Amino acid sequence: MIELVSHFLTGFVVVGLWPAILTSVVVALVSWAMSSFIGPQGRIEVVTVRHYEP
Repeated sequence: MIELVSHFLTGFVVVGLWPAILTSVVVALVSWAMSSFIGPQGRIEVVTVRHYEP
């Protein structure tokens, strides 16, 4: 997939196997982190915590 992206973006070059693997791991982690903000309805959920003083 990373090699496919390099065909569409000029200046983006995959130098070797290990940089491609590292890039894939980074993309997977960012994707996992961003998907944690998406709820079951496919919308971004914002959780607001309010502390009230008695």
